[in-house]
Parts: sequence; structure tokens; C-alpha cells
Amino acid sequence: MKGIGTPINEITTTSGDGDSTVPTTTMRHRVRRGGTVAVGIAVVGAVAFVASAASVYGTEEPRALSVIISDAGSSSSDDCAASDYERSFFDGAEVSLTDAVGTQLATRAVDGAPQASERGCYWTMSFADVPESSGYTLHLSDQTGTRQHSFTYSPDRLDTMDWAVWVSVVA
Repeated sequence: MKGIGTPINEITTTSGDGDSTVPTTTMRHRVRRGGTVAVGIAVVGAVAFVASAASVYGTEEPRALSVIISDAGSSSSDDCAASDYERSFFDGAEVSLTDAVGTQLATRAVDGAPQASERGCYWTMSFADVPESSGYTLHLSDQTGTRQHSFTYSPDRLDTMDWAVWVSVVA
């Protein structure tokens, strides 16, 4: 029987690329009895925690995308009346969001009077529950479909913008 203070178990955790193994952590435990079981349970628990954390962080929950569409030809001095935009690109324009493979996720219509700001006239809309994808495209189209604009974003780019984009189009 080993005495108190005598190392009875040494654990080395490793990581590698399959062909070579590089030691990453070495721990020595000095225990009297049951040390091997306690250390074994601790290692199994740590592995289970890492595996469950990887599975949770690998799956993203749907996000909401906020979109501001502005009239690039407007200025801070414009009153942004709805009548100013009758029969223009913005009058009933359709805004759709597609994923990386082109599946349409949602569609919104530009309607009503825009809001005024120091950057000109703009409309806001939101796309809720946007599923995970390797990329997204925001499409703007007038009522007839003759004028179209597309803006493409990666999830990383949207993350840096807090999932809020501002696009400008000339009426």
C-alpha cells in the first residue's frame, strides 16, 4: 500500500493530428485511496463537458436581420413624404432574403412614408428567425422587376455589423 504523499497516478492528456501526439497537460495526484477512480471520473467529466460544449456552440440559433433601406438621392433637408416616392423605385418595392443556395427565406415590402435622418430618407424592416447559412443575399426589386439590386453578406460580416445592414439605392 502506498503512503500519503506518494504519487499513485499520473495522467497525461494529449492532442494531435492523428500521426503524432503532443502532450498538452500532465497532472500528478497524491491521494491515499480511491484516487484512480476519482481522477478517472474527473477526466471523463471533463471530456463530457468539452463534447457537450462543442455540440452546443456548433449549432447556431436563428438570428434576426435588421435592414435599413435608404434613398441615396435624398438629403437631410428632405421632408421624406410618402407622396415624394409615388411611382418611384421604392413605391411597393420588394425586399427578399435568400440563403447561400438561393432559397428564399422571407420577403417584405417597402411601404408608407420613409423616416427622415441626417443621411436622408429611409425605411426599416426586420427578418426574424434567419436560419444558419454560409451566406445571405438581400434582393431589392421594384414592382415591375425591371430594376433590381442585390447585396451579399457572409455570417461573419453580419456578426461584425450586429446583424444590422444599411443599403442605399437611388430612387
